[in-house]
Amino acid sequence: MFRIRSSILYPANVLAATSLWFLSFLVSAVAADPMVSDLWGRDGEKWSADSRLPDFSWAGYHRGEKRLPVLVPDCSVRDFGAVGDGKTDDTMMSLRISVTSVAALLAAAFSAHAGSELNHD
Repeated sequence: MFRIRSSILYPANVLAATSLWFLSFLVSAVAADPMVSDLWGRDGEKWSADSRLPDFSWAGYHRGEKRLPVLVPDCSVRDFGAVGDGKTDDTMMSLRISVTSVAALLAAAFSAHAGSELNHD
């Protein structure tokens, strides 16, 4: 004779069943009354140019009206002492080149603004 046990009596199964019920309750409550932004609205009807919600539709290179230019490299890592043969590990040389380039850019930027106040507005 076989004995049939109910699997719902085990604590882990009770917890799982309760969690599933609660999750389905939350999903149905959210689906019934979705949150709507005070700044945007449901479909953007509350947005205005004077609102504090920024308009990013013009973000990008030339406001998205022009394609990105195709740049032709005018220097090589080999110009800075790297081997660049695909076999030699030039990691440290590339790091030195990067740090040197950034340092040169920062030095140029600060010397151009020497004596003036930098604003981040």
